[in-house]
Amino acid sequence: MASAPGTPRWPLLLRNPLGLLTTKMAARLEEDLTCSICCDLFRDPLLLSCSHSFCRVCLLSWWKNKAIKTCPVCKKGSSKAPRLNLSLRNLVQTFEEEMKRLSAEEKEKKKKNLSFSSKEKEASLPREKASLLREELREELREDLRFLQEKLKILSQTHEEMQVAVSHIAAQTEQTEKLIGDQFNKLHQFLWEEEETRIMALKEEQQQKTQRLLDKMAAVSRDMETVSRSLSETELTTRRSRARTFLDTALENTTMGQDALIDQAKHLGNLGFHIWKNMQRLVQFWPVILDPNRAASELVVSDNLSSVRRGGTRRSPQNPERERFYTVLGSRAYRVGSHSWEVVVRDILVRSCTRTVFIMSKRSDPRPVDLDFPLDASIIRIPPHHYIHVLDQNTNIGRVETGPRTYIRQDNERVLFPPVRMVMVPPRHYCVVLNPVARDDQGQVQFDQSGQAKLRHADQEIRLTQEPFPLYPGEEVQQDVTALQIVFPDTALRLQALLDFTDSTGTKRTAGDEWLFEGPGTYIPHKEEVVLETIKATVIRENQAIRLRARKEGVDRSGTQRVTGEEWLVSKVGAYLPGAHEEVIDIVNAFILTDKRALHVRALRPFKDQGGFNRRTGEEWLVTLEQREAHIPSVCEEVLKEVQVTTLSSRQYCVILDPVGDGGKPQLGRKKVVKGEKSFFLQPGEHLENGIQDVFVLSEEEGLVLRAVEAFTDIDPMDALDSEEEEEEGEGGGAKRRRRAGISRRPGDRWMLRGPIEYVPSASVEVILRRQAIPLDENEGIYVRDIKTGKVRAVIGHTYMLTQDEELWQKQLPQNVEALLASPQDPLADRSDRNQAAVQRPRDKTHVVSYRVPHNAAVQVYDYREKKARVVFGPELVMLGPDEQFTVLSLSGDKPKRANVIKAVCLLLGPDFCTDVITIETADHARLQLQLSYNWHFDVQSPVSAEHAAALFSVPDFVGDACKAIASKIRGAVASVQFDDFHKNSNRIICSAVFGFDEKVNIRGSLQFPQNRLVISSVDIQSVEPVDQRTRDALQKSVQLAIEITTNSQEATARHEAERLAQEATGKLERQKITDQALAEKARKELLELEALSAAVESTGAAKAEAQSRAEAARIQGEAAVNEAKLKAEAQRIEAESELQRLSQAREQELSYQKNMDHLEVDKQEKLATIETQKFSHMVQSLGTETLKEMAKAGPELQVKMLQALGLKSTLITDGSSPINLFTTANGLLGGLPGQGQG
Repeated sequence: MASAPGTPRWPLLLRNPLGLLTTKMAARLEEDLTCSICCDLFRDPLLLSCSHSFCRVCLLSWWKNKAIKTCPVCKKGSSKAPRLNLSLRNLVQTFEEEMKRLSAEEKEKKKKNLSFSSKEKEASLPREKASLLREELREELREDLRFLQEKLKILSQTHEEMQVAVSHIAAQTEQTEKLIGDQFNKLHQFLWEEEETRIMALKEEQQQKTQRLLDKMAAVSRDMETVSRSLSETELTTRRSRARTFLDTALENTTMGQDALIDQAKHLGNLGFHIWKNMQRLVQFWPVILDPNRAASELVVSDNLSSVRRGGTRRSPQNPERERFYTVLGSRAYRVGSHSWEVVVRDILVRSCTRTVFIMSKRSDPRPVDLDFPLDASIIRIPPHHYIHVLDQNTNIGRVETGPRTYIRQDNERVLFPPVRMVMVPPRHYCVVLNPVARDDQGQVQFDQSGQAKLRHADQEIRLTQEPFPLYPGEEVQQDVTALQIVFPDTALRLQALLDFTDSTGTKRTAGDEWLFEGPGTYIPHKEEVVLETIKATVIRENQAIRLRARKEGVDRSGTQRVTGEEWLVSKVGAYLPGAHEEVIDIVNAFILTDKRALHVRALRPFKDQGGFNRRTGEEWLVTLEQREAHIPSVCEEVLKEVQVTTLSSRQYCVILDPVGDGGKPQLGRKKVVKGEKSFFLQPGEHLENGIQDVFVLSEEEGLVLRAVEAFTDIDPMDALDSEEEEEEGEGGGAKRRRRAGISRRPGDRWMLRGPIEYVPSASVEVILRRQAIPLDENEGIYVRDIKTGKVRAVIGHTYMLTQDEELWQKQLPQNVEALLASPQDPLADRSDRNQAAVQRPRDKTHVVSYRVPHNAAVQVYDYREKKARVVFGPELVMLGPDEQFTVLSLSGDKPKRANVIKAVCLLLGPDFCTDVITIETADHARLQLQLSYNWHFDVQSPVSAEHAAALFSVPDFVGDACKAIASKIRGAVASVQFDDFHKNSNRIICSAVFGFDEKVNIRGSLQFPQNRLVISSVDIQSVEPVDQRTRDALQKSVQLAIEITTNSQEATARHEAERLAQEATGKLERQKITDQALAEKARKELLELEALSAAVESTGAAKAEAQSRAEAARIQGEAAVNEAKLKAEAQRIEAESELQRLSQAREQELSYQKNMDHLEVDKQEKLATIETQKFSHMVQSLGTETLKEMAKAGPELQVKMLQALGLKSTLITDGSSPINLFTTANGLLGGLPGQGQG
C-alpha cells in the first residue's frame, strides 16, 4: 500500500533520536525493496535473467506494444519468461507488517503522552455563596463526566471494531489472493494477464476500502482526542458552557458503513468460468455463489464460496450487512421465479433437516423472515397466501395446510418447513410443474385411499394465470414463473412434437413433426411440444432474391412440391417467412447490367434460362443489357466474373484471339482484327492479343518494318482506300470501281512501309520494328550494317532512315580508349592533373566515334583493314571508320620517372616541361640527389610531311627515353669532379654534360633526338640534396654558421644607426620643449585676464537674476491664491446645488412611491371583498335550499362537520321567525377581511 502524499514514510524512526541507525537501515532497505518503475514497494516481483526485479504489473505495462522484451534498467533482452521472486515478496510483506506495527506503537505512545493544561480562573463570588454553588457545579460535572465517559467508551469500542475490521480485511485479502493464485495455477500460461487484472482489482479495492477505514479511524481518533480534551477541561474548570456545547452535539455515526469489507464474491465468484469458458475440465461452474461477508457468524463458507457449514462463532468485525440468523446471501440476484438447490449433509442427500439454511440473493426481497422458525411449535400461524407441509408420522403421509389460519400441530405430526409463499402466476405468465397432482373433471385434487394426493409422476403441467396455489408433496416447479412469449409480426416459432397428439386446431401431430406458429400472437406452451427456434422473416427488396433449400420433402408456400435438398429462389418483393421445412441459405443480390458491364455466366447443370434458351452443363455465355437490366443468378448457374466493355476509339484497334463465330462457338487458333470506333464485349473464350493498341500513325520520317506470318496478297494501304471509293463519271452517273493488283507475300517476308500514313496491320502481318529517321549533323554519323551481306559502313552528315535489311552496328573500342574518350579532362589544360577521378559517361556505340584534337597536338589513327595509319594535327575533329582505332600513348610519369604512368590518345607537341629526380655520385664519393626540370618541344614545321608525322609516334615513350639519356650524361660528368667543385659550379657542369660543346667550345643551346624530332631546350636545377645523412648534417651546419655571421653583422650595423637617430631625436625634443613652455606662459596670461572679466559679469548677472526671480515668484503665488479662492467658492456652490437637487428628487420619489402603494392597497382590498362576496354567493348557490333544510334538521355536531367539510368558516341558518340584525351579521358572514387591523 503506497504511502499518502505529503506524509513522511518513516514517522516513527525520524522522530526517535535514538533510532538514527535504524532510520538509515530502513531507508536503505526501502531503496532495495522499491521497484525502479513505479518507485513503490514491490508487488508480486518478477525476476529477470539479468537479476533485476520489477513489479509484475509494472513489467507488463513496460513490455506492452514492444516487440523485444528488454530489462528497463540494463536494456538486456530477456531470454526466457520471468519467474516470481517468492523470497523478495515475503521480505516485502514482512517489511510492511513491521512498519504497520511500529506505526501503531507510535500512535499508542502519542495517546499516552497527550496532556492538556488550562488555568483556573479565580472565583469572584462572595464566600457565603461559594459552597452552595460549588455543590451544584459538582453535581452537574458528575453528570457531564458520566456522559463523556460513555461516549469515550463507545468511541473506543468503535475504534477497536474498526481495527479488527482492518485486520480482517488484511486476512481476507491474503486468503482471497491465495485462493486466486491456487485457481490460476490450474490454468494455462496464457491466462496470466487475466490473473494480473483480477489481482490488481483486488489490490485497488483493498487500498480504497482500507484507506476509507483509515480515514474514519483518523476521524474517530480526532473525536477521541476531542472527548479526552473536553473531559480534562471539564474536570479542571467550573465553566459548563463549553462542556454543555460539546454535550449538545449529536454523536456522529461511527459505524463502518455499507460495503466496507472486501467484496470477495466479486473476485472469487465464478472466476475461472468467466475467464475461459472452454476450459471446463479445469474449472467448475457453481450456479450459486455465497457471500461470506453476509453469512451469519455461526456459518462457515467454503473457499470456493459454493458451500456452507455450521461451525464455531467466528471472530469477525461487526459488519452491518451480516445476517443474524442461519442465513447466507448469494452474490447474484434472481428477480423472478423460485429457485431450489439440494442440500448435502456429509455426502448424504436429504430433503429436510431440523434447521434449514436459506440462500437468498443480495437483491431479493428484503422483508424480514423468521428463519429461526420453531418447527416443533404446537401452534403455527400461517399468513395469507402461504402454506406448509405437514407429515403424519403414523401414516407417513404428507398434506398441505394453507393460510390464512392458525394451525394446531398434533403430537404425531411434524411440520416440514416454515410457512412458504404460494406460487403466484401473474397475467400473461406461466410456470411448469413437475409431477403434478391428478385432478378430476371439476378440477378437484384426487386422493388415494390413504389420503395421499395422487401424482402424475414424470409428467408435466403448464399452469397459466390463476389464483395463488400451493405445491403438494412431491410437486416441483421445473420452470419458474415466466412471461408468455409474444410472437411479433413477420416472425414465427418453429415447434416440434414430442409425442403424438391433436393440437387445438384439430391437426394430428406425430412425434418429430415440425410446424410454425406464426405471429402476431401470444404463444401458449403445451407439454406435448417444444420450441426449437424463433424464425424471422427475410425482407426481399428490389433486385434481390433469397435462396432456399428444402430440409425435407414437402410443399412450399407457392404450392410447388419440393424434394429433400432441392434449392430454389424466391424473388417476390416483401417479407418472406420460411416454412418449417425450409432454410434460408443466402440472400442473392441482382447484378445491375449497364451498357458498359456484362456478366460471364456458366451453367452448373442442364436447365432453361430466363431467356428461354436450353443450357447444358458447363456452357458459358454472356448476359448483357440488351437481354435484361438486372440479372439474378438462378441456382443452376454461377457468375464467373463481370465483363467490362471494350471500347475502341477511332485511333485504336485490337486483335481478338480465338474469336466466336456465327454459331456461337470459338474458332480456336484464328485471329480477328477490330478497328474503332466500336464498343463490344468479349465473348467467353475470347481474349485480346497485347490488349488495345493504337493505330500506327506514321509521319514522313517514320516507317514500319513488317513481316508476313502467312501467305497473302498485300495491297498498298493507299490503293486499298482508293479501291473502296466509288467514283461517278459522266452525266449518266455510271460508276466503276478501281482495283490494283497487289503484291504476293510469303511467310517470313520482310518489307518496310513508309509514311505519311495511318496503318492497321491485318491478322496476316506482324509489326517487327518502328523506324524513325536519324538526324545527323556534318560532324555526326552512325554505323550501319547490312544484315544480308554483313558489310558495315559509316553514314555521316545527313538524315538517314534504316531500311528493312539494315541495322545499327555497335563499334567496340578497347577499354583504355573508352576511358580516355569518356574522361572529362582536357588533354592540354589538365595535363598536369593526372589523379583526377574519371567520370564515366555512357557512349552510344552505334554513333561514329569522334575525337576533338586540341591545338598543337597530334593523333594517330590506324586502319586495320587497309593496314595503314594517318596522323591528324589539331585543332581538328577525328571521326573513326568502322575498322579504324586510335594509337594509345603510354608515357612515363611521377618523380622519379616510372613507366606507363600516363595514358593518352593525343601527342602534345610542346613547348612543355617535365621534372625528374636522379641520384649522382662525385669523385670523392659524395652521393647527391638532384631534382631537374627539362623544357622540351617537337621540331615540327608546317606543312608536315608524312615522314616527319610518322616519326613523332616512332618512340612510344619519348619522356622516359629522354630522361634516361639526360640522367646518364649527368652522372658521367659529375663522377669526374669533387663535391666542392660541383657545389660551386653545378649549373655549368650539368648544362655542359647535357647539351655538350660546339666547335668554339661553347655550351650548345639545345639537345635534339633525331628519332622523333624531340628537342630539350633548357635544364633547371630545382634542388640538390645529399643522400648521406652525415653529409647532409655537415652541410646544414655550414649553412647555419654562414647565416649566423651574416645576421650578427646586420644587427651591429642596425644598432649603430639606431643610436645615432636617438641622439638627433633627443636634441630636437629639448628645443621643442623650450618653445612650448614660452607659448604656454603667454596663453596663461591671457587666461587670467579673461577669468577676471567673466567673474565681474557673473556677479552682476546673478544679482539681477535673483531679484527678478523673487518678484516673479511673489506674483505667481498671489495669482494662485486668488484662483484657489474662486475655485473653492465655485465648488461649494455646485455642491450645495447638487445636494438640494438630490433631496428634492428623493422627496418626490418617496411621495410617488407612497401614493402608488396606497392605490395598490385600495385596489387589493376592493378585489378581495369582491372575491369573498362571490365566493359566499357561489357556496350558498352550490348548497341549495334542500341542503340547507337538511342541515337545519341535522344535529349541531353533524352540522359543524358538514360545514367544515364544505370549507365554510361561518354560516347563518334561520327559519325566518327569529329576527336577526343583518348589519352586524354581515361581517360574520364575510369573515375577517384580510388586512384589517394592520397599520
